[in-house]
Amino acid sequence: AGTETIAAVNDFVREALRYYPRIKADRLRMVLVHAGPTLLPELGNELGRYAGQKLAARGVEVRVNARVQAVTPSDVHLADGTVIPADLVVMALAVAVAVVVIIMVLLRMLHHIHLHHLDHIITVILVLVAHKAAEQQEH
Repeated sequence: AGTETIAAVNDFVREALRYYPRIKADRLRMVLVHAGPTLLPELGNELGRYAGQKLAARGVEVRVNARVQAVTPSDVHLADGTVIPADLVVMALAVAVAVVVIIMVLLRMLHHIHLHHLDHIITVILVLVAHKAAEQQEH
């Protein structure tokens, strides 16, 4: 759910930037955090790596083999000590993310950017926590 969601959100937000000329594309940051070694494990390693390459080519930072340790109002802490500043965090827990939730998040984000953070780096963290996939790989 997370891989597909960040792809859609990334495309939507980058297309919407043309309507917000004060926000430059280099001020937008999208990060996908995935617990397993490959995205979309149900499709196999080759397609998972391909999806990661395509997301990266579209401006998404892809972090595999990464686990979220904590989420605060201003950042995401990974288990390896990495801290990712974040204005908005979307959790996709290995289940489909409802379209209504995506729309609400996007509207909130665009409202938030427009009114409050034109001069800040806009960071969107989409976290995919694939517990089952990670547990299977650990055993």
